[in-house]
Amino acid sequence: MKTTQEKIAIMQAFVDGKTIEVRGLRSSDTAWWPLEKELSVVWSWGTHDYRIKEDMEQKALELYAETLGIPKHIFLPLETTKHGWRAVINAVKRGEIT
Repeated sequence: MKTTQEKIAIMQAFVDGKTIEVRGLRSSDTAWWPLEKELSVVWSWGTHDYRIKEDMEQKALELYAETLGIPKHIFLPLETTKHGWRAVINAVKRGEIT
């Protein structure tokens, strides 16, 4: 069961244009399906589960940063800056950030 804050975050992500995935709670099928963006959504939290589709590139980058030893508290705030994660990873490779 999702909290109200989690539901708000998912609905806001939908409004922001992010891909939302849905699955039935009572179904034996556990597959997630993309929620059609063109539809007027009627949120049915009692019968369906929703999530924000995970950005696989972002997840891969976070794991790569972790292997380089870049703590998340450094990596995550920088990912949205002008140069973002690429600059951080390159700086680590060059030895400028240790």
